[in-house]
Amino acid sequence: MGDASSNEGMRSLCGSVEEEYPGTHVLCASTADGAASMKMRLDDQIAAFAAEASPAPQRRDRPSPHPGVAGSHGFNAVGLSQGGLVLRGYLERGSGPPIGRLVTVSTPHAGIGACPEGAVWALLCLVFKLDPYGSPTVFSDYWKDVSGGREAYLSRSRWLADANNERDSGASTSAAMARRRAAMQRLEAYVLVHALNDTRVVPRESSTHAFWAWGGKGGPVVPMRQSAEYRNDSLGLRSLDEAGRLHTLPFLGDHLDFEPAFWRERVLSWL
Repeated sequence: MGDASSNEGMRSLCGSVEEEYPGTHVLCASTADGAASMKMRLDDQIAAFAAEASPAPQRRDRPSPHPGVAGSHGFNAVGLSQGGLVLRGYLERGSGPPIGRLVTVSTPHAGIGACPEGAVWALLCLVFKLDPYGSPTVFSDYWKDVSGGREAYLSRSRWLADANNERDSGASTSAAMARRRAAMQRLEAYVLVHALNDTRVVPRESSTHAFWAWGGKGGPVVPMRQSAEYRNDSLGLRSLDEAGRLHTLPFLGDHLDFEPAFWRERVLSWL
């Protein structure tokens, strides 16, 4: 969030993919660059990415360990931080070229329970805290207040509850849930890279689809594999896991402060 595809760091990451896999077409997406990523709703960011990514280039010709899962066209993708939510939202809509392998890095898949601290976020957080579920900031799209109770979250969540298939309120909703689940299950690989010392995503375990237990902020974290959503397989996470296509990859550092060697040796190998 707040970064831009034209920044030196982002260009370097995109360039490393081209270096690792010569001849591969690489899109360094400019969707919601800079301040737009803080104010633009996720649904709008997802639509903008869909327009930018379509028509998608042919994926690099590399045999899949799970043939027939995602089809032979489309692309593999890496999303950093909030960018991972944009990619997952695009995937779940199922209206564009498919993603074969999805790698997300420090992405708050299970939501956030606190606004990021620091001078950079101070003004944005002041606006957000006036109405956490309905503010004009993007944080409201993936806010989850466990102290307010699950029903309040389900009734007020602007984006996250739907994206995680937590809300079922009729036939049309059930059809959308089935579409999102099927899209996730078609992934060849779903890789959750997470920072062990993340101070931006709170709780940090959210990057692995884990979150605090309902009833109190800062309480025990329910690991992904112990969550009701995993056990019910509502988003297809258990199916992916049992098929050997769900992977967690930790690194020692804060948010996106991974070492270049980690990126090249551990992340790029999934593309």
